[in-house]
Parts: sequence; structure tokens; C-alpha cells
Amino acid sequence: MHLKIDLEEKRARSKANSKEELELLPQDLAIELEFNKIQLECSKYCFSKLATDQIFNHKFFTDPQLILVLLSELEEMMWITQKVNFPLSEFEAVDDDIKLLKIPNYTCTLDAVLRIKSIALISKNVLGFFKNLELTQFKYLKYRMDRIFNPNVLLSLLSKVFSPSNEILDSASADLQRIRRSIKDIQSELYKVFKRSLNTYKEKSYLADIPETIRNGRYVLAVNVENKRNVSGIIHDQSDSGKIIFIEPDELVQLNNRLRELESDEQAEIWKILNQLSEDIRPMADEILQTSYELVGLDVIHAKAKLAILMNATKPKIIDHGLDIKDGRHPLLLLKNTILRKETVPFSLYLNEANRILLISGPNAGGKSITLKALGLLQLMFQNGYLLPVAKNSAMSVFNKIYGDVDDHQSLDEGLSTYSAKLKLLKLFDEHTDSKTLLLMDEYGSGTEPRIGGVIAETVLKRINLKGCYGMINSHYSNLKALAHREDGLINGAMLYDNINMRPTFILRVGKPGSSFALELAKTNQLDPNIIKEVKRKIGKDHVALEDLLTNLDEQKLALEKERAEWQEKISKLDQLISNYENLSNQYEVKRLKLKLEAKKLEIKETDDIQRQYVKVAKEIREEKNLEKAMALAEKQKQEQIEKIQEFSELNKKLSATLNKGVEYEIKIGSPVKLIKYGLIGRVVSMNKNKLIVEESNLKYNVDISEVVPMPQAMESNQIVRIKLDSISSSQEFKPLLDIRGFRVTDALEAFEIFIDKAILANTKEVKILHGKGSGQLKQAIHKAARSYKFIGGVTHPEESNGGLGVSIMELK
Repeated sequence: MHLKIDLEEKRARSKANSKEELELLPQDLAIELEFNKIQLECSKYCFSKLATDQIFNHKFFTDPQLILVLLSELEEMMWITQKVNFPLSEFEAVDDDIKLLKIPNYTCTLDAVLRIKSIALISKNVLGFFKNLELTQFKYLKYRMDRIFNPNVLLSLLSKVFSPSNEILDSASADLQRIRRSIKDIQSELYKVFKRSLNTYKEKSYLADIPETIRNGRYVLAVNVENKRNVSGIIHDQSDSGKIIFIEPDELVQLNNRLRELESDEQAEIWKILNQLSEDIRPMADEILQTSYELVGLDVIHAKAKLAILMNATKPKIIDHGLDIKDGRHPLLLLKNTILRKETVPFSLYLNEANRILLISGPNAGGKSITLKALGLLQLMFQNGYLLPVAKNSAMSVFNKIYGDVDDHQSLDEGLSTYSAKLKLLKLFDEHTDSKTLLLMDEYGSGTEPRIGGVIAETVLKRINLKGCYGMINSHYSNLKALAHREDGLINGAMLYDNINMRPTFILRVGKPGSSFALELAKTNQLDPNIIKEVKRKIGKDHVALEDLLTNLDEQKLALEKERAEWQEKISKLDQLISNYENLSNQYEVKRLKLKLEAKKLEIKETDDIQRQYVKVAKEIREEKNLEKAMALAEKQKQEQIEKIQEFSELNKKLSATLNKGVEYEIKIGSPVKLIKYGLIGRVVSMNKNKLIVEESNLKYNVDISEVVPMPQAMESNQIVRIKLDSISSSQEFKPLLDIRGFRVTDALEAFEIFIDKAILANTKEVKILHGKGSGQLKQAIHKAARSYKFIGGVTHPEESNGGLGVSIMELK
């Protein structure tokens, strides 16, 4: 899956298309399943109100790809959070601030700028945190990191204005620095004058016996009311009793007025600074807003991760159909029991195309309702992007509809649903249920006369089952247990009961029906034995026998299904073993042929060493002009080399056939083929019956189809081990080409000398040396060596399309 999925676009698409929203019936089903309590628990870990709002307002998704992305992000965050503290802190929304900032000439308020600063600081911390991690391990979170802007420029601007404690610096502007210096001077002078006045009037006993005080931001004297005419100044306030008057002395008034003027100038200058800052920030508005959205998203993911850690939650596998929950726990019960340090009994269940609806029976207070509600709550959490308290090998699928009648009378406040309300729900279920529906029904069929209620429940269940939905149903009715036993798509399940100690175990077992243990519970609760005896007589032995029969049949069915699954697993393992054996056998044959091929190459190399001796002898023969002896020597050399090359060719063919076992490759124009004699890979450019023209590195070879091996794909020629020297073919035709590309100069000269001698023995008139262009050293060395041979007439180069300066053509006299 491509990782760069725009999550916001996915959400927008989901909202635009109502079919992609999960349909709940009744509409408050999520509350009945207590999903709101999960949201509340999760919101406790949020740093921002926006994240809290998002947790409570999130829709339930029906796009499996989107759910996978959300769960994968969460899984990565959970891993991080378990190791270290993620660098998030409290921040506020900036949506409205950015909207106003985009207006030309708008000046942000001080609070708005500080909110933006908070976003910038957190984004810096988050980016720095991930910079120190190996991001390849966090593929999904990396996508969010790529959408957070680098705040360094913004923080640099803000650092010139604000201190770390968010105070505006004196150095924010020259005028602000001057104004604040003047304010400090006035404040100092003001306090000195006030202290003089305080001491003067205190000596005259005009003042009340209370400390100095401030009213309306000005220093005032607390004057006894009878002395108010003796203190000249402005009255600002009086005490509740009216006995004290607070007066600002005349000598302070002018200084205070000057102070107020300076403070007003200070605010005006701060506005100018904020105005300029707003202009500087405005081009970054969209990036700041996008970053704030990603931080909110990270806040939500982090909160969900913290909750997942508490629940020891995991990411289930997403499948196309059904459910496979292993060691699942009711999330809320698990959180409660964790605090109480109590164990939560897990449950395991599966729903597949063969057994889509699980009918659970068993005693009251045995855990049927809590298991059903756990399933519903887990499904809602899954489709809202939460990790689940289930085992790692669990699997969930995505439903488009979740319908339920899950009134739990043990937890609801006094209100009891009527049978009429249940029938209305059944009608809606019958009309709208389909194969993408999860159906949850607690105490199914109850609320009316048992016999009629059981028949209605059975009839509706048969109709709903035909629609291919999935679900869990709790009931005590025996006719429903019998239906689940005989109808495809339904399967019985039971909440196990300890009938020795007469207490529920809260353990779910799929594949067998359960008993209500009504008579056993009656005995435990000390109901009169005569009443129990009468009940047994009235219900008769047939009812008891039916219960036992259903149980035995379902146990046999479960055992057969288990045995069948085991056999299928064994067959699968056997197939795998056979496949592994065939692969190993093929690998062994490849290794054997490669070893033989290497051995044959060594033989050819030894033959080359012998040929050097032949060359030496050949030179002597040429000098002696003994033609018969030269011909005999040449014939002997040809035969030995022909045999080696033929053996080498056969081994090469066997190796290619083994590597390409089971795959047939047709040789046609354009097909990649291996030239067996040269170890080169080329492409067929022309073919006439069994004759081919193969091109490699702008050189063309006329060969028979038996001299090539088809290749599954073209390979670089320098990856193939080449025989250094072209040899005499099986048709006794010398190939006048020497490829020395990649050779050292000394090796190239040695090869060239041997090659020229072979050319003379084969009575060849023209040869080609493929040395490549490169630095030109090989070309110069070969040309120099060629000039030392009197029988080499001249050296030319072909056209550029046929190799140009990378190929030298030599004429032999």
C-alpha cells in the first residue's frame, strides 16, 4: 500500500459519501455499548481541547485502508510511548487566529501570537524528536512529520520579540527600550516622592495605621476621615466603614499622569511590533495551520496510544469477512479490573462464512451479555481507529452496519424495553440486514409468552440468516439451539458453568450449546425440593434428553471440524515440504553443474598454457618454413580445443536448463540469449530457420541456434565469466574477435600475442580487437604491439554505430 495517503482527503471523502459511514441501529447503539466511556478514558490523555473534541466527534470508518493507516500510526506511537515520553505539551487552537491573519494588514493580538509561538515550539520539539529516531521504522508517522513545517524561521522572528517566559523584550524595538527606561525612571521617582509624603503625613498623625496601598494603579495614602482636609490631593476610594479615605497626594499626580502617558506609549509601540510581526508571519499562515492540524492528529494518536498501553492492546489483522478474536477482553471491564488488580477472564470466538452467527446460551449471570457487549464495543473501537485488548493473531473485518438490541437490564437505570419495541427493531433488522452487517441481540426472543416468542424468534432468525449477515445472539430457547445445530451459517456457543461448585466461569466455548442450569440454580438457592420435583415432572424427560442430544451432537460436530482443520494443516505442511524438497534438489543440481563448469574452465585454462608452448614452437616452424609440421601442430591444437569447448558448451546448456526448470523461453527476435562460446549476453536481431544474428555491445555474431542458450532476462556482459580467448569452433572456424575490456595492460598484451598466433594458424585475413574507449591505455598498448608484427598490415576503426574507436580492425598479410 502506498503510504502517502492523505488522511484528511480520506475523511472528507468519507463524509461526502454517506454510504461510507457506519450505520448504527438504533442510533444510540454506541452509547448502549458504552463507547462514550472509552472516549472519556482516552480524552484524559489529550493535551489540547481540539484533540478531545476530535476524539468525541470522530466517525466510525468503513474504509479498510484508512483503518489500517490509523491502526499502524497508533501501533508506532504506542511503541515510542512505551520507551520515552513523546514531546507534546498543552496548546490551543489557532484556526480563528490564522483566518484573521490572512486578512491583509491585520495585526494579531498578543494572545494570538503566543498561541502561534506555542505551535511552533511544539513542532520544533516533535521534529527534533523524530530526527533522532530511525524514521524508516515509523513509516506511517513519518508521513505526518513530512507535513509539519520547519519552524526555525518563525521561532527566530519570535525570539527577537519574546523572552522564554513569553514577555515582550525591551530590545524588541529601540523605541520600546527607550519608553520602558523612562517608565522605570518615573516609577523610581514616584516611589521616592510617595515615601516622602507618607513620612510627612505619618509624623502629623493624619494617616490610618495600615500599610501603604494602591488604588486604580496609583499610590495613595490611607487618611483618617477627620484629617482628609489636611491632605491635599485626589480622593480615589474609601473604606467600607467610611472611616478611611484613600488620597493621592498632589505631588504624585503629575508624576502618575506622566507614567500613564508612557504606559500608553508602551502599548502603542507593542502594537507596532505586533503589526510588523504579523506581516512577517503572514506568508507562513497556511503552513502554521497545517502544522496545527497535524499536532492535533498526533495528540489524538498519543492519547489512544496511552490508553492502548493500559489495555495491553494490539493491532488485529484486517480480513475481508468475519472475525477471529483470540483472548479478547471487555475494554472497560479490563480497565476497571486493572485498577482493582483483578484478573479479567478472556474470551475467544470466530465468525466466518461457514459459521456467521454465533448463538450463545448458558446460565444467567454467566457472562453472555458482557461478552456480546464486548464484541460490539471492540468492533466500534476497531472502526474508530483504536488498538484492541486482544491477542496479536486476532483478525477483524469492516462492517457497514451494526444493528443491535443490547439492553442490559443489569446496568440500565430502571427502564425496561417492551416487547413491542423489540418487535419494531426485529422488523428493521429483517428489512435492512445484509452481508456487511454485524448483528448483536441480547436475550433474543424474550419479553412475551415463551412458546410464541420462541417461534417468532426462530422464524425471524432463519430469514436474517439467509441474508448472509454476521452476529452474536444470546438466548435460552432450545428451539434456537436446535436451529443453530442444523442450519448452515449458524453455530452454537456456551458460557461454561462450574456445576460442581455451582458458579459461572465466564468462559466462552464455541461449538456447543449451553444449559441455563435453572434447576441447579434453584437447588443452590434452596428452593423447596418439592417444587423442583414438580418442575421436573412437568417438563418431562424429553426436554432434558433434547438438551443432552444437542450438546452431544455439537460436541461431535466441533470435534470433526477440529479434526478436519488439523488434516488440512497437515496437507498444507506436506505440500510445503514437497515444494522445499524440489527446491533443494534443484539447488543441488545447480551447484553440481557449476562445480563441473568451473572444473572445465580450469582445463581450458591449462590448455591455454599448453597453447603458449605451441605458439613458441609455431614461431620456430614458421622460421624453418616447415609447412607440413605447422599444419599437423595446428590440427592437433584444434582438436583438443574443440573437445574442451564442446564439453564446456554442454555443461552451460545443462546449467541454464536447470536454472530455468519448468519455464520455457521461446527464442525470437529481441530475445536475450547467451553465446555459449563467449560467455556473452546479447539480443537476437535477426533469424532465419536455425541461423541467428546476435548483437552484443554493437558487435554482431552469426551463430547457429544450437550455439546459444535462451535467457529469462538480459544480463550485463561484465557479470558473466568470460573465456579470455576466442577459440576455434566445432565447425573448425576461427572467430576473429578478442574482447579485452577490463583487462590490465600486461594481461591484455599476453592475450593479444596468443590471439594473433591463433589467427595466423587459422589463416585469417582480418581480426577485431574490442578494447573499449575508456582512458585509451589499452588501445595505445595494443596498437604499439601491433606495430612490432611485420605481417599486420594496418589498423582501422569501424563506424561509430559499430563500436567506433572502441574497436580496432587489423589486416593480416
